[in-house]
Amino acid sequence: MAKGHDLASLPIEPRPTQMGSWMKRADLGMIYAARGVGKTWMSMMLAHALADGDGLGEWAAGEKGSLSVLYVDGEMNLEDSVEREKTIRQMMGGGASPVFLHHEALPDGHCFNLADPEQQESLLKLVKDSGVEVLILDNLSTLCRGVDENDNNAWEQMSHWLRQFRRAGVTVILIHHEGRGGGGARGASKREDDMHWVMRLTASTIADENGAEFTSTFTKCRNCKTYLAPALKWRINSDGVECEKGGDLDTLVRLVNEGYTTCAEISELTDWSKSHTSKLAKRAVDNGQIEKVGRTYKPL
Repeated sequence: MAKGHDLASLPIEPRPTQMGSWMKRADLGMIYAARGVGKTWMSMMLAHALADGDGLGEWAAGEKGSLSVLYVDGEMNLEDSVEREKTIRQMMGGGASPVFLHHEALPDGHCFNLADPEQQESLLKLVKDSGVEVLILDNLSTLCRGVDENDNNAWEQMSHWLRQFRRAGVTVILIHHEGRGGGGARGASKREDDMHWVMRLTASTIADENGAEFTSTFTKCRNCKTYLAPALKWRINSDGVECEKGGDLDTLVRLVNEGYTTCAEISELTDWSKSHTSKLAKRAVDNGQIEKVGRTYKPL
């Protein structure tokens, strides 16, 4: 075993941001949602923005500009993927685009199974040799077959493989489904332990080939304070992408759901005044979004 390190004396190069304040180089992140909400819309728009070095909605462009992005598609029909790609490219004004690796465009007899050590090694080598900086895997269930999603121990092999991308300075974004009961990504909870950030998409309408409407919310974000990654409301159609902040009220409700129970804690996290936090909390209680128990706030 190697000798230990004096951490304070190690030379550390700050990781540059790649999107907004919430995404940095060598992150492991997850975007999840229920079926039909708009996971592919969001992930492909994000891929284009990263490849073009541009911002997306309220998120500012990263520090390094254009990045090399590889998008691995394991679910959509090839025809649908091509049409979606054309729509997004036109909608976002052209510019640089990600490179795609599509399950229906593989050589005959081949299919993805990224739970297979040989395929893991092959994709890792491809990414390193090609200089890929961001890898998007859409989606976890279709790309990794034969893995018990509810078994925390079964995730260990995947976790070890994904950490190798981090050591290579490559950001990996996993696209995944929400559990049937809602409230979290499907399967083992241990999966989220490795994540730098987790984004949930929610919507009241079903996305289709013409667009989508949904709200993006971070249920975990290590890279920045909560108020720097607020909930955002997205409207996507042939005219383009519209995005607006979900508001401080949504942020407060999310923090209470994450376990922050007092106005003092929430004010410290968000840099809001205690009076502003208290007013928001009262509104959330009156709206039936959270409840007050004594001097603390609790999720419903």
